[in-house]
Amino acid sequence: MASTLSKKRLRKTPASKPATTRPARRAAGDAHLKAVVKEALREVLAEELGDPDEGLEVRPEILARLRRQDEEFAAGQRGRPFEDVVKEMGLE
Repeated sequence: MASTLSKKRLRKTPASKPATTRPARRAAGDAHLKAVVKEALREVLAEELGDPDEGLEVRPEILARLRRQDEEFAAGQRGRPFEDVVKEMGLE
């Protein structure tokens, strides 16, 4: 009986039906829901906890370093490759 029912369903299924399967649609829906929940959580945490650095000043030497790095980046200079740093630190 089950195979007959399956055959009937197959015959009734239009050929133009999208190839998306229920598990694929569910996975996409789950991913979207997860993203929405993450964003909502970030907003609530930001509202409740606030900015931990609010009211603090950036030290002059740090500000100078950030400006220098910004200028170097704008001039096309880049830092060391990530892989080199990983090897140097023995994190392979």
